[in-house]
Amino acid sequence: MESVFVEHPLLNSPHLVGLILRGARSGEGSVDSGMARLDALLERSDQSASLPREEIRERFERLVLHLSKAKLIEGSSERYTLTDRGRAALEKSPEGFATADLMVYPEYAVFVREEGRSHATSDPHASAFDLGADAFRMAIAQSENPFPPDSADHVAWANGWSSALGNAREESRR
Repeated sequence: MESVFVEHPLLNSPHLVGLILRGARSGEGSVDSGMARLDALLERSDQSASLPREEIRERFERLVLHLSKAKLIEGSSERYTLTDRGRAALEKSPEGFATADLMVYPEYAVFVREEGRSHATSDPHASAFDLGADAFRMAIAQSENPFPPDSADHVAWANGWSSALGNAREESRR
């Protein structure tokens, strides 16, 4: 059974994005080095992670993919570096930002649309619903909906996220 995501300030996307970008700024970053920095922060704050390590790792890997698609970093989860665009984004938001903020980058917007199309069925908004459900399972906060707020895809994504939350809660009661 998957964990129900509980928002944890050190595990939310804006904070992890900041960790990834700051790690890339100081040389070559990696998912492993990001997780080590997170572990050190958790220890210093005398906190523990609310998710299993493998889920945190998946979350890091997914964020690295998203940042790569937005061209803020280049490379892979084993080794990535900060791009000029990434430097500018980090200067603007040194503590990080939500993945929804990546929609300003055309390459990322194309990625989101293409990723959604790969899940599509006969319902034109099914892909957004599926992306929302996947986002919940990847511990992405509902506030990080990547679609414009006034769009049907925004609503479908939110419905997918909420549906996955309901399923996880129902599963945990069994």
